[in-house]
Amino acid sequence: MKISAFGIQGLVLGKHNVKDPRLDQANELVEADKRVYAQVDVVGEKELVDADVILTAAEAFHRKPYQEFPKMLHSTLTAQAAGSVIYTLIGRWPERLQGILKAIRYSTVVLPEILKWFVPLDGRKGPQHFQDSWWHGLPMDNQVDERLFPTEFTEMWMPLSRTREVMNTLRQHYRARGMEATGAFACEIYAAKRSRFWMSPAFGEDAVRINLFWFGHNAGSPAEYYRQFWELLKRFHFRLHWGKHLPEDSTGNWTEYLSRPYPHWHDFLALRAEMDPDQVFVTDYWRRHLAIPPVGAPVVRQGADPWRGEIRAGDHDETYA
Repeated sequence: MKISAFGIQGLVLGKHNVKDPRLDQANELVEADKRVYAQVDVVGEKELVDADVILTAAEAFHRKPYQEFPKMLHSTLTAQAAGSVIYTLIGRWPERLQGILKAIRYSTVVLPEILKWFVPLDGRKGPQHFQDSWWHGLPMDNQVDERLFPTEFTEMWMPLSRTREVMNTLRQHYRARGMEATGAFACEIYAAKRSRFWMSPAFGEDAVRINLFWFGHNAGSPAEYYRQFWELLKRFHFRLHWGKHLPEDSTGNWTEYLSRPYPHWHDFLALRAEMDPDQVFVTDYWRRHLAIPPVGAPVVRQGADPWRGEIRAGDHDETYA
């Protein structure tokens, strides 16, 4: 591990052994002939960009948080309140008056100008420069007031190899259905590395993630809005983010669809039943969406080998069996 010392004087640069009593205990257990220590490489500020960790004193680090919204009257709440009012008006705009939005070219002219006020992009001075503690700087929506911007999501994960097809499908859909499809809020697109965990939406393959936003003050329901995308992207065999909106379907068709891309779906249900046979940790919500059988009902596994031999906590190889 490479550690960069920033603003700290007196540290000896170079490689250092890290003495850990746990390593001493391990040495006694295996009776090794040679004692091996973990090693770190301490470097100076010039190598900060390539370091794994940046070490600095609290008084030497000056926070400059990322500004998600411009400050008006010494607060970002003013811009957020203005944006909330605008989004609420558009989200509740009567159907019979949609022609007015088209006449003023709301989506192509008016909305981009509004966004500049409370979601500013790079200005004449270039991109915004900021520095912060990792736990505060990485999540870049901490300043959002959820009372003013209540947001709900559904997030579809599809094979990264099909990203071009997915993007073209979305573009055609947006162009054909306009505001009915785009809404007035946002769609976030990013990627995820493949995972070895059975129920991960990225199990066994890298994924592209389509995260659709729904503004909580809109008229209607998020499920009605999301259904068009669930149907549109069905052919890509998407997996859904388990912590966001899932399709509600009394017929069970959606549950059956969502189970298909998971080769260990039934293995998971069998393991779940073994670990919690009385369903103490099962809610009606998850019983419905995962089609969890009643207490005592047999669950047929998909794999031939015992699950404990297929995957274990702490495994770090590339096996996805």
